[in-house]
Order: sequence, then structure tokens, then C-alpha cells
Amino acid sequence: MPAPTACQLILDPPADGAWNMAVDEVLLDHVAESGQPILRFYQWQRPTLSLGYFQKSSDRSAHSSSLDADLVRRLSGGGAIVHDQELTYSLFLPLTHNLSHDPQSLYNTVHQTIAKTLNSYLKVSSSDWQAVLCDRPSNHHAMDEPFLCFERRAIGDILLRKKKPDSQALSHKIVVIAQRRRQG
Repeated sequence: MPAPTACQLILDPPADGAWNMAVDEVLLDHVAESGQPILRFYQWQRPTLSLGYFQKSSDRSAHSSSLDADLVRRLSGGGAIVHDQELTYSLFLPLTHNLSHDPQSLYNTVHQTIAKTLNSYLKVSSSDWQAVLCDRPSNHHAMDEPFLCFERRAIGDILLRKKKPDSQALSHKIVVIAQRRRQG
């Protein structure tokens, strides 16, 4: 794992989806100009469906349980996410950062750190669950890929899994990372 990097930490209060996405876009541009990494944590005021950059808004009609939620588009790719009562993070790295050149290394480094932190907490709470990194992607073709991000699995996603080896089927995707690259 690479050495830690100093970065600015932003802890924002809950806001609506349009505001959250606008702040992410401003921070993306700011980091490209300043070269200073930023880690932002935030929440959502209301249930909000965020579409991945390449998803069609018309596809939302097939997901009836999110029709009452606000709708926004993320700068990053991936599947749709229904945001409600969770903690969301954005990590912005300049082009000069050593992790900015290899998407899978960035994914693994961030998720290994989060999984290690979660497992420390789960160990203290005597939980039967553990956070593990997904080692196999979903077997979906582009045409039948699920609409929601949490119904897909990519190598490096964080799964919450029962500790017993015979319970492989009892796992839930709990943390995802979607990436976006821009000049700088």
C-alpha cells in the first residue's frame, strides 16, 4: 500500500442532491488547479437517485421504488445509487498523485483502508460479519447489467460477509467507488 498522502478533509452537513453534485464538480476542478488532494464526506437531506454519468434518465422508469426520490446525475460512471441515510465520500486526486494513474490500484488502496477500518470496529463489537474485498465481478453483459450499482459487483468492491466459510452466499455489497478522470 502506498505511503499516506496529506489531503484536505471536508465534512459537510446533509444537503440536497443537486448541491452535493455541484460541490463535487467544483472540488474536482479545484484539485486539478491546486494539486492538493481532498477527501469529502457528506450526506443527503432527502432520498435521491444518482445516475451514473453514462446512464439514461429514461431507464429510471423501470425502477419504480425510486420514482419519488429526487434525481441527479453524478460526474462518475457506474450504476444508479439510491442515496438515503448513508455516508458518502468523494476523493479528489491531482494528476501528479501516484494513485491517479492506475484505476484499480486506487480502488484497491481506498477499499483496503476502509475494510481494515470497518473490521477493526466489527472486531470490537464481536460481530459475526467481516468486510472483504470482492474477488470476482458479476457475470453480466453490458446489455443486461443491473440498473442499480449495489446489484453489480466489481473486483475490489467491499462486501459485508458472514465469517463462517460455508456462508459465501451471505454477503452484501456495502461500499463502492466510482471514478472520473479529467485533464489535471
